[in-house]
Amino acid sequence: MTDTAANFIARSTVKAEDLDHRNKINFNIGRYNAVVPQGKQQFAELNWPAKEPRI
Repeated sequence: MTDTAANFIARSTVKAEDLDHRNKINFNIGRYNAVVPQGKQQFAELNWPAKEPRI
C-alpha cells in the first residue's frame, strides 16, 4: 500500500469514530434531504423532451 493510501486509511479511521463529526455530517445530510425535493419542484413543470430541436 502506498504512503498516501495508508495515511488516508489511518486518518479516516480516526475521523469515523469522532462523534462530533458524525453528528455534523448527519445534520447536514438531513438538511440536504429536506431541501432537494423543494429544488426539484422548480423544474417539475418543464417539459424538456417535448421541446423540438432547432435545426
